[in-house]
Amino acid sequence: MHKHFGDWYREAAIEPSTDQLESRWKGVEAFTKSRKDRSQKLIELIRVFYELPPTDEEFAERFRSAFQSIDQTFPMRGNDFEVRVLAGSSLANMIAKGSNEQRDFAALACLCSWSQGLRDNLPIDDLPKIAEEHLFQVAAGRYSTEEPPSIKGSAPDVEDNVAAFQNAIQQNEIPQIAEPISNSLTQMSSSAAAFMSSAEAAFEWLASNLKLQQEETNILWWLYSETSNSLNQPFSGFQAAFASLIAGDELADLVAIIPGPLASRAIIHRALSNVNEEIPEKASIQEAVAQAPLEWIKSIAKRSIRDLEDILPVHSAIRAAAESDGAKGSIKALQKRIKAKVNTGIPTESLGLQMYYERLFLKAFILAE
Repeated sequence: MHKHFGDWYREAAIEPSTDQLESRWKGVEAFTKSRKDRSQKLIELIRVFYELPPTDEEFAERFRSAFQSIDQTFPMRGNDFEVRVLAGSSLANMIAKGSNEQRDFAALACLCSWSQGLRDNLPIDDLPKIAEEHLFQVAAGRYSTEEPPSIKGSAPDVEDNVAAFQNAIQQNEIPQIAEPISNSLTQMSSSAAAFMSSAEAAFEWLASNLKLQQEETNILWWLYSETSNSLNQPFSGFQAAFASLIAGDELADLVAIIPGPLASRAIIHRALSNVNEEIPEKASIQEAVAQAPLEWIKSIAKRSIRDLEDILPVHSAIRAAAESDGAKGSIKALQKRIKAKVNTGIPTESLGLQMYYERLFLKAFILAE
């Protein structure tokens, strides 16, 4: 059981007994342990958590049934806020358990949907922090100071077997040849297996580190160029809010190993320093998309996944602008539908970071599928 599970219930003004807490957590474990349709299950949990319309109409009933199958007194209706708490608890459990890729995907989904605080009234305030801490630890772990694994192996000692083989030949004792031959082959096989295992580990380390160094080199050249890769224009010619979206998008494109570099916020800050105008303290999604050229808007919409955009507010706003040929008023209607404050300013760097996380999430979703 998560150490804060009881606190999450109490903060939601629910006072469960110890038995209820234990049965609820068993339901969380049972629902999240299955690998079947894990990605889609996670997306629907996000929608339950934020009270967004489901795409799978039967999901809520299946989710409730996971708890009722353990505790027959669990209500199947009339406890929507408790179900939101359980959805958040399930998301926290998916960040904590599973393969590295699955945990990263869950953390990115939680951070993207939180939207740098543009979605509020969270039933579990800890969830964005849990997701952020996970990604921080994974990114920090990319920079290992350990020595590379060495390739181990030595020639097998078969002298005794050779001597026994020669003696059997000299004595014309053909049946006695089998044992030294078998022993020699076994020793050579064991030596070869040890060599191959250590060589495989060394080559995996080398491939991973080369990929990481290539990623870092590409990011450094991008920063040094002070130019947008997608628009082939210098950052100095962009307005600040739009530049933050460009920076987040292009940094994510350069990431080879999710979740990307530890210094992602600092990299976005450095990219924004190339903008000629003064960087405003805050900017909104609505403002940033309104500054974007229609060519870029349609390019991003084309690379997006429509069925996921309700949890991705920047991409939702871009889709709305693309389908209305960039009309500024089209974005305002989103706020009620996706329950994110797209016209509320957040720190300009955070706007770029939100775009960065959304692009990484879409990358991770494709890999998960």
